Amino acid sequence: MRVRLADIAEKVNLSKMAVSQIIQGTGSFRPETRERVLEMSRTLGYHVNQAARAMRKGSFDTIGLVIRDESFHIDMPATIIKGIAAELYKNGLKLILVQATNDVLNNKNSMVGISSSYMVDGLIVNCWGTIPDELREIADKTAFPASWINTDSPHNSVRPDDKGAGRIATEYLLHMGHRKIGYVDCSAGPAAGHFSSPERLSGYIDAMKAAGLPCRIFSRNLDREKRFEELSELFSNAGQATAFVTNGDFAAQPLILRAMSLGFKVPEDLSVICIGGTTSSLGISITNLPFPEIEIGSMSVKMLLGRISKKNCPLPSILIPFGEINGKSCAPPHPAKRMIKQILKMKKEEMTCLKRKLI
Repeated sequence: MRVRLADIAEKVNLSKMAVSQIIQGTGSFRPETRERVLEMSRTLGYHVNQAARAMRKGSFDTIGLVIRDESFHIDMPATIIKGIAAELYKNGLKLILVQATNDVLNNKNSMVGISSSYMVDGLIVNCWGTIPDELREIADKTAFPASWINTDSPHNSVRPDDKGAGRIATEYLLHMGHRKIGYVDCSAGPAAGHFSSPERLSGYIDAMKAAGLPCRIFSRNLDREKRFEELSELFSNAGQATAFVTNGDFAAQPLILRAMSLGFKVPEDLSVICIGGTTSSLGISITNLPFPEIEIGSMSVKMLLGRISKKNCPLPSILIPFGEINGKSCAPPHPAKRMIKQILKMKKEEMTCLKRKLI
């Protein structure tokens, strides 16, 4: 049998209106009175009629997190969801998950339809992969309150500052004294078409140009099983780089493994810093700029609430800086070691010339 407000009111000897106000957290009542009503509601098993409450209040106090299920979709990091949940909790809001295909999202009326079907006040849309042009236009122009995670739309999106990360990672190596700095990107599959790849590379190029140094770029779409072998060419000439910036740990890991297989020590002989990704691999704490996952989750909620409060007006997209650099795979270059290698190279050339003369 469904418990009513009148049943609680009868038990605690208060009016139905007083009980309703206490349960909703309004009105002026003594703390002991509030506790008595809330305790009785728990004892009787009373549950708020959310539909009726939403009709009275004009909102559902619920936000939907849309997860796409397309083949090019990249899984959403759990810590972004953690950031979303924490910010919603601070604002007294609930979260539900909504799975949708591109066919659904590409419909200009889909947002309103999802809102009515799932009873949500707004949507956070996870677009962690390649964004179709139609969906990009909806992200930029839709009037329904929504915020978009990790799109490069000029409005209503929250994403990391990928270009800034590429620049900061390169400057970190420059400040250590490195001058022969390469950039490695082995992206394949969904990540290859994501806007973050060219932006990180652009940040590297800007830093190298500002330092008056030539760029050394290795950028190929390589499957995982091909990366180890293909990266060997980075170590095949005397003017090889002393340090590398990599686009994620999927490039840093095979790069370090290949270097070690050729006799290089990290970071003594070679420094490697990656943008995002894990910090530990192959027994080495890889130097990296951590992806700002919690901050992105939190800010996506703040943007959505801002859109709701401003009657769905579009808001400028927000760039979130990457975290502080950490890890142990970077060190200053060793001029003495490079000098010894150059001397050995010269001696080898002299011996070759001598042999030719003797012949």
